Amino acid sequence: MLAVNFTYEPGERGDVDERNAFWYSPSTTEWFEKRGYILYEPVANDRSMRTMMPKLPCVEEIYEGEYPFAAYDGTPARYFPDTPFRAWEFNGKVMFAQDRQGRHVAIKLVRLETEEYRILEFLRDLPLDTLEENCVLPVLNILPIEGFCFVVMPRWGVSINHPRLGTIGQVLQMMRDILKGLAFLHSHNIIHGDIKLSNFMIDDFRDSYIPENCAFRFLRRDEGRVRYAIYDFDMSRMVPKEINRQDYWIPTDSGYAWGTFNVTKDYAQGELEYNPFITDVGCLGALFSGNFQDVIPALPILAPLIDMLTTHKLRQRFTASEALAFLEEYSSSLSEEELKKPTPEPDYNYIRQAYYEHDRWASVPPHLAKKWEKYREPPVSWKTKLLRRLFQYGWVYHLKVILVRKFLARIPKVWRTIVSYFSSPFRKS
Repeated sequence: MLAVNFTYEPGERGDVDERNAFWYSPSTTEWFEKRGYILYEPVANDRSMRTMMPKLPCVEEIYEGEYPFAAYDGTPARYFPDTPFRAWEFNGKVMFAQDRQGRHVAIKLVRLETEEYRILEFLRDLPLDTLEENCVLPVLNILPIEGFCFVVMPRWGVSINHPRLGTIGQVLQMMRDILKGLAFLHSHNIIHGDIKLSNFMIDDFRDSYIPENCAFRFLRRDEGRVRYAIYDFDMSRMVPKEINRQDYWIPTDSGYAWGTFNVTKDYAQGELEYNPFITDVGCLGALFSGNFQDVIPALPILAPLIDMLTTHKLRQRFTASEALAFLEEYSSSLSEEELKKPTPEPDYNYIRQAYYEHDRWASVPPHLAKKWEKYREPPVSWKTKLLRRLFQYGWVYHLKVILVRKFLARIPKVWRTIVSYFSSPFRKS
């Protein structure tokens, strides 16, 4: 009986050497082979055992892909001609394999009865065409063992923004697919909790360690054949379906905070509660700002879109579905010629600013700035600036910040009590 004999907690790195020893042990290999999966083997010259390659030869050097399985390019690399499909996994949480048809999959170890397990089980039971349409990486199989399970997903590609997106249409498609994925999760009351570029995938791959030849991805992007998908639910949570997402405000000192990190200024004022759905959207806006700031001169719609994803007026912020509708309405108005317009050349001396510092409206034409003025982020008030200054270390939850905020929240009430006391007609002179 296969058993996990090491510490394994969601979101924690753990002992990678122990994990690798488990994955590459003969008993693990045999267990998976009996269930139809041939695990990759470690690359011979990698002592860390973090890079691996397929055991079975690939029938085709270039595979066009058939959903849910990704396309791949196995043309030999210049310096590594014998390892065209190497996979690299830093934390030892995922092993790659091939099924009996030689199709490539990723297998993740997940603890049973966790939020991640519940979400992956939910996704496994959905039709593939639903996940394809809504840009969520599908779950093909779940293999249980005592206390854990192995979640089988198709192997897709990493580094979705490499190489640089070449046209306005390509930028819009990537943003649309990312928004689709998050909107779908939110529609089922799933909080992702860890929005970052590495948690989105693209449906083609080659050597993931040194992806030097990107011609195949260039071609697929140019022909509009790529798909992007959201995945990785280590830090995710599914709340009951009857809960209204917009009213789901929970204490900032609750056990479930905001994922592995918080890249927004949403709670830099020492807030006592937060909305994780709104935080997901804000983190996505920060991601868009950080990756597409230099595209705004050619795609000015990004200025109002990013503002509405990251506005400090949290209750006025776009939901993921509202942002998707806003972007799709604009995209549908563009001609084929406008979609094929090249993205601006990158300025490698340009340092990307934080989303709350970047002046994204500077390059927006005046007539469009007027048209979109209702979406423009209003100036931050002096009170907010003061609170941010006071709680400048409040990006990560800290008990003292919350205590000070609670004290400040009582001040208006105390002041009203004093005024009421001195203005009372029954007060003795």
